[in-house]
Amino acid sequence: NQTDSSVPGQVQEIERTQNYFALTMLPYYFYGTTYSVEVAVKTNGVFSGYGAPCPISSPGVPMINNCDQHMAQQNSYISTASLNKATAYRF
Repeated sequence: NQTDSSVPGQVQEIERTQNYFALTMLPYYFYGTTYSVEVAVKTNGVFSGYGAPCPISSPGVPMINNCDQHMAQQNSYISTASLNKATAYRF
């Protein structure tokens, strides 16, 4: 995580048999964040060193779905996109 200055140098590691992963598989995943991703490969039971780092950014925090709308009813819902791994929304 290159964006959060409160956890400088925080390392998260995922070991998979597939040659891909999703950022949402990380134990700590945040929207609107840049991550530095490196890969190592395992052959003959031993991992290689890591390759060159690559910056990858997660999607930004979404906007409200109802922007610039007049809410005619007092109980009309104002919403945002439903996001993977989101456990709460603060408005």
